[in-house]
Amino acid sequence: MTSYAAHSIDSSQYYGDSSIVCVCCGARYPGTGSRCERCRAPLSLSRTTREEGKCPQFVSVLGGCGSGKTVYLGMLMDMLSKGVLGMQGFAQGNHSVAVQDKTISALECHRFPEKTVSEADEWQWVHCEITEERRPKRPLDLVTADFAGEAIALELEHTGAFPVIQAVVSQSVGVLLLCDAFSASRAPLNEDFAALKLVSYIYGVQQIHSTRGTDRRSNVPLAVVFTKCDRCLEVRDAPQQFAANHLPRLTQYCQRAFSRVSFFAASVVAHSATQMDEYGCCSEVALHVEPHGIAEPLDWIVKSC
Repeated sequence: MTSYAAHSIDSSQYYGDSSIVCVCCGARYPGTGSRCERCRAPLSLSRTTREEGKCPQFVSVLGGCGSGKTVYLGMLMDMLSKGVLGMQGFAQGNHSVAVQDKTISALECHRFPEKTVSEADEWQWVHCEITEERRPKRPLDLVTADFAGEAIALELEHTGAFPVIQAVVSQSVGVLLLCDAFSASRAPLNEDFAALKLVSYIYGVQQIHSTRGTDRRSNVPLAVVFTKCDRCLEVRDAPQQFAANHLPRLTQYCQRAFSRVSFFAASVVAHSATQMDEYGCCSEVALHVEPHGIAEPLDWIVKSC
């Protein structure tokens, strides 16, 4: 496994000249360029960090193909921008608004955002400063990316295929693992193994960079979020019991490997439908936008940090 260690920036080195240090993998570049050559993270994040004089905290949002990462992340950023659960989010740079704009614009037209492409250069990144009511003078700088499901799958099969995923996971202060509740209810075995592979990867990457000595459990908060619960009401009121019933391998692994794990149910719409066009192609239609359980997983992670 190629290792991209979590790093702390030496401020004297970081600010001593016009060069840029990638906040994801630590590679150093001249003040020009748009992408890190090692991990392909946008250097605009690093420039913003340099201007603010502080290092951000990463939160990974991971899930399989079709788990709803884009719409979840876009709705979460929109809710934070308006204030939710005592948290207020402020986008740092115009690039941080793109996934929010993409999601809300699509939902207003009763559509869901288009699938994220596999090319890392096309992924949308979010850098958001979050202020809490309980500690207004201690804002958190959170960074995450809308990784493509196909890219995550390829990274699981061939570690190092997308170095930026490993770089972000290795230094994340919290992880949101998204699982499609509807798929889990209809094909639990497939979803169970898919989620198990992903959480095993998360644990393995974090253990490489762990500073906890012989403690085998990860201390990084893991929020397992069942998305699309509007299509699976069984999970809405009892997500942990749903996980135990339908994804027992994932549940048992999480409890053994993570000291802090919690289960959530989330949805962006109250009702959706499947529409077929004249060519026989099907697409989902968002009939009524009504967010449920979107901000709670992040709130739990923030309070756990």
